[in-house]
Amino acid sequence: MNFVVKGLGMIGTSVGLALAGKGRRLGYDPNPEHAARALQLGAVDGLASPEDEKGAVVFLCGPPSAILAEAQRRDSEADLILDVASVKAPIVAAAAQGRLPFVGGHPLAGCELQGPDAGRADMFVGRPFFLVPVVGREALVLRAEGLVRLLGAVPYRIEAEEHDRLLALTSHLPYLLARALRTLTEAVGEEAKGPAFESLTRPGRSPWSLWKEILELNRDPVRQAWEALVREVEGKLGASD
Repeated sequence: MNFVVKGLGMIGTSVGLALAGKGRRLGYDPNPEHAARALQLGAVDGLASPEDEKGAVVFLCGPPSAILAEAQRRDSEADLILDVASVKAPIVAAAAQGRLPFVGGHPLAGCELQGPDAGRADMFVGRPFFLVPVVGREALVLRAEGLVRLLGAVPYRIEAEEHDRLLALTSHLPYLLARALRTLTEAVGEEAKGPAFESLTRPGRSPWSLWKEILELNRDPVRQAWEALVREVEGKLGASD
């Protein structure tokens, strides 16, 4: 089996490392330093050209804007295309307009670090991996489930809108809060920041450039999650007990 990994940061490098021994792995990254480092780490066997996608399984592991641009292509000679973006509805909707052999995906794995050196072969082991079918191409999800298991992850089928609603609550809003708290406490001494603060704000170390794209693509569900949180907090502050 031939694999092409497009985007060789933390997640893409982890995909390549997890697929070691399972097929020929080629990679691409617009940052030549990332591509060279992923090759040095053994995450890929070589660098990919567009022709290498023919008949291959393609993993889209770049930022959301790059994945969305790929999903907007009208056709592909790839055997299967699976992305890893944290937002699904706009990407799956774009893929539905063409004839791509596309399945929306999102592994619940990773950390606040970035770049190829943050990749790990065991990044996905035992972790949930959401799969979102494109209407009319549901049969591709069966094949995607097999790929997810190759990575060591556990596949879960979900609809795009439900995915984005849930992740707004469990991932996107938590990042926004963590980043806001880190900004608000920049002038506060480290002696006042205990373990609970560090645990709560750790996600806020992730790069804003990536999260800005995620939040823009999932703006409405995140706003709804924020409004629900405000109601919950105000209810607790106003409670007499």
